[in-house]
Amino acid sequence: PRVLGQNPDIGRYLTNGGWNAAYGTNAIDPCTFYDENGNLLMVYGSWFGGIYMLELDEQTGLRDYNVRYETKANVSDAYMGRKIAGGNYASGEGPYIEYMKAHGADKGYYYLFMSYGFFNSNGGYNMRIFRSENPQGPYTDQNGNSAIYPRGGDNIGGTTGERLMSNYQWACNDRPFKAQGHNSALMDKDGRMYVIYHTKFDDNFGFHEVRVHQLIMNEDGWITAAPYEYSGETLSENGHGQDAVTGEYDFIFHTLNQRFENEKSADVEKPKTISLNADGTVSGAVTGTWMMRSGSPYMSISFGGVNYKGAFLVQADESAAMTQRMTFTATGNNTCIWGSKKQAYNRAADIIDMTPPLEDGAYTVQNINSGLYLSANAAQSAEQNRSGQVWTFRQTDDGYYTVQDASGKALTVAGGSAENGSDIILADFTGDTAQKFRITKAGDGIYALLTAASGSKGCMDVFDISTEPGANICQWEYWGGDGQKFRIEAPKQVRGDVSADGKCDRSDAVLLQKYLLTAESTLPAWEAGDMDGNGRLTAADLSLLEQSLQQGGSSAKQYASPAALMEAARRELLNKEPASATAENAGVNYGTYKKETIYSEVCKRNKSMNVLLPAGYTPEKKYPVLYVLHGYGGDENTMTEMGDASLRIRYIIGNAVAAGEAEEMIVVFPDVYASATQDKCSGMDAANNAAYDNFINLLVKDFMPYIEKHYSVKTGPENTAITGGSMGGRESLYVGFQRPDLFGYIGAMCPAPGVAPGMIAENQFRFGDKKPYLLMITGGSDDTVVYSTPTGYHDLLVKNGVDHVWHYVQGGDHVGKSIRPHMYTFVRYLFRG
Repeated sequence: PRVLGQNPDIGRYLTNGGWNAAYGTNAIDPCTFYDENGNLLMVYGSWFGGIYMLELDEQTGLRDYNVRYETKANVSDAYMGRKIAGGNYASGEGPYIEYMKAHGADKGYYYLFMSYGFFNSNGGYNMRIFRSENPQGPYTDQNGNSAIYPRGGDNIGGTTGERLMSNYQWACNDRPFKAQGHNSALMDKDGRMYVIYHTKFDDNFGFHEVRVHQLIMNEDGWITAAPYEYSGETLSENGHGQDAVTGEYDFIFHTLNQRFENEKSADVEKPKTISLNADGTVSGAVTGTWMMRSGSPYMSISFGGVNYKGAFLVQADESAAMTQRMTFTATGNNTCIWGSKKQAYNRAADIIDMTPPLEDGAYTVQNINSGLYLSANAAQSAEQNRSGQVWTFRQTDDGYYTVQDASGKALTVAGGSAENGSDIILADFTGDTAQKFRITKAGDGIYALLTAASGSKGCMDVFDISTEPGANICQWEYWGGDGQKFRIEAPKQVRGDVSADGKCDRSDAVLLQKYLLTAESTLPAWEAGDMDGNGRLTAADLSLLEQSLQQGGSSAKQYASPAALMEAARRELLNKEPASATAENAGVNYGTYKKETIYSEVCKRNKSMNVLLPAGYTPEKKYPVLYVLHGYGGDENTMTEMGDASLRIRYIIGNAVAAGEAEEMIVVFPDVYASATQDKCSGMDAANNAAYDNFINLLVKDFMPYIEKHYSVKTGPENTAITGGSMGGRESLYVGFQRPDLFGYIGAMCPAPGVAPGMIAENQFRFGDKKPYLLMITGGSDDTVVYSTPTGYHDLLVKNGVDHVWHYVQGGDHVGKSIRPHMYTFVRYLFRG
């Protein structure tokens, strides 16, 4: 009567003379707590009608009868109080609410823990989490789903509510942990947070164990449990060194809809292997990207279209030895993930690099996804484009950087906004927060530019991960994608550009001549005029510059040594070529094909090749030559658009030449099959393998002499290159190692097995005195034809001390997805030694 009055209508609570479980809750599992305003509240209930909350009288411990509740469907009930979760027969019990906030944060959230499922080892029992800024709700999950169920249904393995953990078993556990739940939670005075829960095992009995795991709050304010039970570990305030966190991990994915058959069986998640690679990629059981926020333990890992955020944490595992391991825990899309590094943690090796990521100075900023450069357009807005605009980076006293163009204007987050999508613009320099960027390493020579305006949660981002010139640069939440990673390096010096204006033309020859004749003159970039690479400027350099200009030579940078060239090539490696590189762009001449069929003395029959002549080919000029070899069953058309148009090799080369990023060259696509008994490959066997391996003789004795006689070509290893795909990659490697006197640039795309060990002994898989300018091997993570064969070649070359460029393409297959990125980089470093 004190609540409903005299003679109330209680029909909604009853059905068939008993309790109406479709509407009313089970009055059990109470949790009392004080909110941040000092009000005493109780949340209670289980299953059926849902979870409710009442305000309590602190003096009596009973409900506060002065507080009235409206009876409104799925909102509140005059007798039961405010509805905050469940209902309509949906599973849910053991509610617990704890107010928690991140260390140093002004405010936090009220976190509602609930247990879904049937309380037995095989009943799918699991903990779910929702949060609210208000103690009385509304409570929602990571995806904005309400904790209240407006309709019935089986939610035990559903997608509503963050699932803290599933049934799981680490290798160090002697049995699985199952049916975790009915928990409480605590934020201690020192700010550390814990979940206390009971777990069952796989014995189908009621025995259980109480366990405590530390809770970690990620940068979005969602909590996730540490992988192992609490043993005194703490988050490192300064984060961890790169070597401490990279490597192989045991990985557990806490499936939202883990399968079970009540009281009969239930799945158990067991670890799979993944690798967090130094280049920011993830490989193994899942493929994606990862990042660690500089100077903090916070990290994220992205795969399958979801960004999971959490932290690295050094923990003792649950073996008898309590081995210390680097772990991570993260959450996204209501799902939690755990990682435990296979190699034991070595505190002495966990060295945090406190040196500034960049020295103050001038740099170009190139997106690794598109290959295009940070530029400013006429509207003073940042975009990406082909020209390598130079920016001046200066570090501020608080560890941030400002970035200015030649006029002194600074990159600025428009309006100083923290919101996703805010434009990056150029504005007069003020040095305020909107113009500050924290630079964090995301790989070798690769960085992300986090914005101070967003509290370093957002970063400079190529909108929509575009690969097109003119695409907008904006601010977006940092999740470690390729559209947010940039290669920042000193401006590339253009050979012969002594005026340092970004191009080499007649004015540079005039300036160099004046310098040589007049002692008082100076050169803005004298090193660019050192055409013969002897460290000084002489009349010989002027003569070489004049020759280059007369021949219309490329202004692409030349390198003083193979080591320098290959190191530069490593910095240009991409997982995906820019769309602009493969496009047929207006105004670009992509050259012309000429079919040549000759009689081969090696094969005793006619053999064919396609010769791609560069735009404006003339016998008055000599050109270097690239040979591109097809794989098993192919012919001279295979690597051209007459065979596989998706490879786009003609366009990759033509666009690079048109942009001044590659030398003009003649490209030869030969028929690689070199049998003396038949025209075409008849199967995959030893006899046909031998015919392909005989290509070295067909090439050296027939094709090359013909090309050198009938076309205007430069000769010698410094002017001759070879690469190939699959079986063609096997042959290009074999030819390159056997004849380094002829080929100075050697590539192989997903090469087939059989070079070493095979045609070459493992200990002979090296060069003698004659070494190439460039050796580059590409393999794809998703290659289901040769699988790890390219990795095997790479490992053997490392063992033998052979300098080379190893290009492992994440997402690369056996054809285009590996061939296109290979060709994009390979052709840009040909003939530049």
